[in-house]
Amino acid sequence: MDSNLLPTTVSEQVRTMATVLALVREDRAKTRPEIGRQSGLARNVVADRVDQLIHAGLLAEGELGASTGGRAPRELRFKAEAGYVLLSGGYSGVMEAASQGAAEAGGRVVGVEVGLFRDRGLRVNRWVKDVVTFETLREQQGFRKLVLEENGVPVIVDNPRWQSPAQRANA
Repeated sequence: MDSNLLPTTVSEQVRTMATVLALVREDRAKTRPEIGRQSGLARNVVADRVDQLIHAGLLAEGELGASTGGRAPRELRFKAEAGYVLLSGGYSGVMEAASQGAAEAGGRVVGVEVGLFRDRGLRVNRWVKDVVTFETLREQQGFRKLVLEENGVPVIVDNPRWQSPAQRANA
């Protein structure tokens, strides 16, 4: 098996995205500058991670915050009003069935795809409305693990008959 497919470490991108999400969700930071101060992340890294989380529908921009001498920063908030958020690979099998159920119940479906699979023609299912892409399966799994640890309730299906080809290949 390709060693790039083994979930042994979590990339820095994944770790920093989960940190930013947790800081905002837990009301420990409301603006990009506050996230930078709380996390120690560089301004460009904070901006990139916030943009990714906004695109995924997990964060939203709000009112202008208090100025500290320059331009007033935009406040950020966790999108609790979005309702249920299903975070999965977004491919076929159980992931597609769960995506359909969440979408039909009015939830938001976020597919966390792998560039390696996309490049080989595998596409997220039709119920996925937002996509976050990681280049390796290791990064994708690390991101999902950190987000679930900080923000969600994991549901694990281990019956190979119900898994997608990508899941079976990684078993």
